[in-house]
Amino acid sequence: LFDRHFSGTKSAVAPRLRSVGKNIFREVDALVNTRYSIVNYLGERCLSWLANNAMSGNAGAIFVGAFAPNTQYTVTLEMAVDSGQAGFRFLYTDGTAQYIAFISAETGFTAASATSQAGKSILGLSGAHNAGQRVYIKLSSFQIEKGTTATPYEPYIESTLYTEPYTLRRTPEGVYDEISDGRLIRRVGEDGSPLATPVVVENVTSGTLTAYPSGTVYVEPALADAGVYDGGITVLRADFPIQSLETLYKVDFATGTQTPLDVSEAVISPDSKSFTHPDLIDGDIVFFTYYYAVEGPQPEIDVEYYDSRYVIKDSVTEKFYKWHIAVADGVPSIELTEV
Repeated sequence: LFDRHFSGTKSAVAPRLRSVGKNIFREVDALVNTRYSIVNYLGERCLSWLANNAMSGNAGAIFVGAFAPNTQYTVTLEMAVDSGQAGFRFLYTDGTAQYIAFISAETGFTAASATSQAGKSILGLSGAHNAGQRVYIKLSSFQIEKGTTATPYEPYIESTLYTEPYTLRRTPEGVYDEISDGRLIRRVGEDGSPLATPVVVENVTSGTLTAYPSGTVYVEPALADAGVYDGGITVLRADFPIQSLETLYKVDFATGTQTPLDVSEAVISPDSKSFTHPDLIDGDIVFFTYYYAVEGPQPEIDVEYYDSRYVIKDSVTEKFYKWHIAVADGVPSIELTEV
């Protein structure tokens, strides 16, 4: 349901597409920062961190999400602190800050909501508090959404579509490679000249990109990988070294159960092509996703979506079909078109 192409450049690498709902906060974005952890507090599952700076200090961004520039976001939350006082705020790229919430220990969980300032780009979210205090945000209430109006909480949802990291090329004459409907259509050769006959490679994508109401689609330089631990894990695609790990799971061979591991404890090798982890031993099956450190231009992305009232998923093949009612000689029937 999408294709990728680009203009004005010689080549670009096909990235991952991630579609999310209106709530853009996901735990993995917070947990890559070693100051965050998931704990239970007052019977609630909370995102927590230990304050290590003075109230007047600037801790820096303890949560960095996929914030668009010069776009307003509204944050709603319920926050608590075990003692003293704590605040939570927007950090802007111009170096200024704006409080979302400011609470004291006597109140327990306190609800708050705030919208970022118009015309300012967000660097991330940060805490400001007395050193040594532990701060908690109730995960069942924490929402970050575009716009200036707080809406009822919805949990974070996502779907992802991965593409094999092919290099897409374009000639000055406007002939370009593209990935469309799961196929790579190669129209430009490695020497940069147009091919007489396009080369088509099937099934170069995995996953299904689903559109969500009030959602966002992110284009990211990320890959999914897997392997068997043997003193470490080496990435399958050596030309795409690790910039940072996003998720890491140990997979049970018998049941397929995935146990998440703390990516902050992974040690990435100097060449960024492998990593080790203290909770893994030789023979463990490992699945992980990571952002790769390949510089270069970004391809253009065209994303199309269909009205879900008229699209249905085949329960056997998992393909999607657009349906409509046709009438022939007064007899109605349903016709399907694969999309």
